[in-house]
Amino acid sequence: MAATISVRKSRRHMTRLLNGRFEEMLSPPTRAVRNATVMTISTTSLRIVDDQTGCPTSAADIATAVMTVAKEAENKGSDLWGTYHFSGSDRVTWYGFAKLIFEEAVRQGAKAPSLSAISSAEYPSRATRPAYSILDTRKFRRTFGIQPRSLREGLRECFASGHLLQS
Repeated sequence: MAATISVRKSRRHMTRLLNGRFEEMLSPPTRAVRNATVMTISTTSLRIVDDQTGCPTSAADIATAVMTVAKEAENKGSDLWGTYHFSGSDRVTWYGFAKLIFEEAVRQGAKAPSLSAISSAEYPSRATRPAYSILDTRKFRRTFGIQPRSLREGLRECFASGHLLQS
């Protein structure tokens, strides 16, 4: 649901390296949003984990953040070494995220299933997910002056792409 961006010096070449790790982004069409809207075709109710919190992030916002960091890293006088975290501004559980997705889907004319909040223990998964995966983004915002858009804006962008609610 976020990005970790590192700006480092290459000892061998004395150049700047830009590394990134990205998770659960909103992008037209994002996997989470598409999966949620596709599931409505075959089900009238969904059970969604409500004890794992994160910050879903627009892929467009991450692209803007990465390009800003890359431009700054390219600046010869820049001394912005380090690791920076960037994520969406809204904290939400998977259940809360699903509610927002379906609220927007209903606004677009789709039917929403009934949602039930469940614990992680009730959801069979091979991978253990952290209960709280919120990154501290203050350093990034302070250094680069970029504020992510709200989760609702990112969702509207996904739906506006026209890929999600096709008949």
